[in-house]
Amino acid sequence: MKRTKAEADKTRQDLIRSAWHIFSQKGYAETRLSDIARDAGVTRGAIYWHFGNKENLLVSLFKERADSYFTIIAEILEKDLNPMEKIKAILVNIIKKMETDDQFKAEEILMLRRRDDKAGFQQIHDYIKQRTKKHAELLLRIIVEGQKRGEIRNGIDPQNIVSLFFVFIGGFAKLKLHRGASSFVIPDLEELVDLFLMGIKADNLKDL
Repeated sequence: MKRTKAEADKTRQDLIRSAWHIFSQKGYAETRLSDIARDAGVTRGAIYWHFGNKENLLVSLFKERADSYFTIIAEILEKDLNPMEKIKAILVNIIKKMETDDQFKAEEILMLRRRDDKAGFQQIHDYIKQRTKKHAELLLRIIVEGQKRGEIRNGIDPQNIVSLFFVFIGGFAKLKLHRGASSFVIPDLEELVDLFLMGIKADNLKDL
């Protein structure tokens, strides 16, 4: 019997969840497709149907996850907001996603084991680098516009602010992974974002 699109989508998502789980436990090289299929409650044929092979599955996982974050940036940049409001909305929404993303830690664990398969992970790094460059260019335009409008501090290289933006996001991601450690205390979301915005906003700009 032919499966519906909804059933096929569910199978794909089940495979993605299971792949994150098994890959992060065993590493890429030691994981067999049968391990993932068993965990997802499907046959290996379902993996071949949706992804083709194990390397394509690995690359698809990271592309899908990366795209979900980049989509947040793209959608907010299209909204009718001033530059500082756009930057704040992007930060708040990305951090909220990290807070609720149950595959986040599995991704970090798997990246730590990336030596298992240099070819597959190189594809992932190249893809994320390409997407990051594209969205960094969009952010750069927003920051330059913000400086022209007097919302963002002048005298700072806008490219440095873009770099700071991604460092901020990456730093939060690292802190989130250590949230359970007693030595790490993370401010609440609004406070964290406000601290970042205070560093780049023009002196005469009122709080957002």
